[in-house]
Amino acid sequence: MSEAPDRRVRMSELAYLANGSLSRLSNLVNRFEQRGWVTRFPDPADRRYTITALTDAGYDVVVAAAPAHVRSVQRYVLDPSPPPTDAP
Repeated sequence: MSEAPDRRVRMSELAYLANGSLSRLSNLVNRFEQRGWVTRFPDPADRRYTITALTDAGYDVVVAAAPAHVRSVQRYVLDPSPPPTDAP
């Protein structure tokens, strides 16, 4: 969401990107709403959909978490990977 235009994404798209169910995502988003990190509202273009928007407070959480996230990806994903080989 932090990289989406206006930090807004349809709930159905977010569930797809997270490879999860809409109901599970809805429970998570409820908790994020309670913390003030996101808001939800009907999609003005098609009210059958719900838009989830990352608030300024939620964006601050993403920015604060980014360095630790990058270090974890480096340590657990990139460092253990074998170096690339040149294909003939």
